[in-house]
Amino acid sequence: SELKDGSIADNFGSLDFGEVSDASGVSYDSVLDSIAYGTNEYGLSDAFMRADTFSYAMYDMNADGSKELIVCGEVPDGKFMLDYFYIFAIKDGSVAKVSDEYSCAGMLLTLPDKNSIYYVYESDMTGNEIVYHEVSYDGNIATDAEFIRSGLGESSAMDNNSELVRTDIADRSALTN
Repeated sequence: SELKDGSIADNFGSLDFGEVSDASGVSYDSVLDSIAYGTNEYGLSDAFMRADTFSYAMYDMNADGSKELIVCGEVPDGKFMLDYFYIFAIKDGSVAKVSDEYSCAGMLLTLPDKNSIYYVYESDMTGNEIVYHEVSYDGNIATDAEFIRSGLGESSAMDNNSELVRTDIADRSALTN
């Protein structure tokens, strides 16, 4: 088919996913649209933008009643898949990227009575150890720190975790604030 001069909509028709916004009218749709259309308006890494699949989760990381957006990209890394992720928040009436890029080996986890998210940073199979990191958000910036090292099969603080539910970026049904 022939491409026309102009926008994506000129060439492919409407790709409007709808819009979900908070009470002030600010929406996280702009982040997901930037990824879906490949415009990368938020300065995400090239590796992230080349991901095979993109998903997102909503989670109140600082207990202020407003959910932050966690956007993930699944990227092949040799024999394994790595998840790169960023955190966005609504600040001063607009959407802001509030984290660096993080990479993990799969799931993002939560713990009861905590607002942070957790991920496996690395696994040392020779020492039978898993290293969990904690990402906290204080309303200004997200910070990352090692949380716990756990031996394979040992009981740890991570025993009562829940997986953060992710949704494909084309499905905006989970995009509420």
